[in-house]
Formats: sequence, C-alpha cells, structure tokens
Amino acid sequence: MGYRWAKWYEGRVLAHRAAYSAANDIPLEDMRGLVVLHTCDNPACINPAHLVLGTQKENMQDAARKGRVRGAPR
Repeated sequence: MGYRWAKWYEGRVLAHRAAYSAANDIPLEDMRGLVVLHTCDNPACINPAHLVLGTQKENMQDAARKGRVRGAPR
C-alpha cells in the first residue's frame, strides 16, 4: 500500500505529514524542507509514534541501511 493523502487546512497533503504536524503541534509550513520518515517502513502508516522529522539525506541513509535503494551496497 502506498502513501495516503488527507484534506488539511492548506489543502491536500500527505497524511503522515498531517499526522506528525497535529501530534507534535508543528505547523506544516514549519516543516518545509524536511521529510517525515516512517520508522516502521510502512508508507500508509499515520501513527505519530512511528514518524520522525528529518532531512532527505537522513531518509536516503535510512533507506540504504535497510537495503531499499536500488544499486546501493548492502
């Protein structure tokens, strides 16, 4: 299952971003330039306990560590 979408104040947003925003009382605009990573590796998950805010670099490092990047050494 892929990423979920949600209607939010700003319009249509990824549901996990909306869940992280609401759970941590951080406006979406304050999260610009950052990604919400799934510690559970389930793109459809919106459980705030499974979500962490990070950079795209951290997201790619996490994916490579878990063997989810094509062509990356394991």
